[in-house]
Amino acid sequence: MDQGKIGKFICTMRKQQGMTQEQLGESLGVTNKTVSRWETGKNMPDIDKLQELSAILGISINELLAGERIEDIASFAKKADENLVTVLSRDSTFGLQDRVAYFKRKWIKEHKALIVSGTVLWCILFVVGMCMKQPIVLALLPIFGLAIYGYIRNQMMIYVEDRAFVH
Repeated sequence: MDQGKIGKFICTMRKQQGMTQEQLGESLGVTNKTVSRWETGKNMPDIDKLQELSAILGISINELLAGERIEDIASFAKKADENLVTVLSRDSTFGLQDRVAYFKRKWIKEHKALIVSGTVLWCILFVVGMCMKQPIVLALLPIFGLAIYGYIRNQMMIYVEDRAFVH
């Protein structure tokens, strides 16, 4: 993937939509400076912004990653394959750190109920310990809290490793 080409394409498509960098940034929840960095090829949009960005610009993610409009079906399929291989390769603009961060955010979004229930359970035990004036319960709470945190973190990292480290 050519970041410079992608940046110029983002700029062209933004202008075709009649948007300023600031307007595009507001639509995506980023600053106009971030959009400027994309357009100059210094940075790439985060993986989780690609779908929203392509929808706003009226293009496919495939076209966005190719940095050009793709008119015919044969070229579209070929570019899609090339983009997929590039994104999943070690040389991708989306490095391992980006993929790990993306899948962590995705896991947290999908497992909010688990995180909230673990926190609520810990709070209930704290209140019970305070009401019963049982120092042993209060002493065990940090250990229990660490166990809940460790379990949740382990589940998240298993999820991330199954997805982010695929080459």
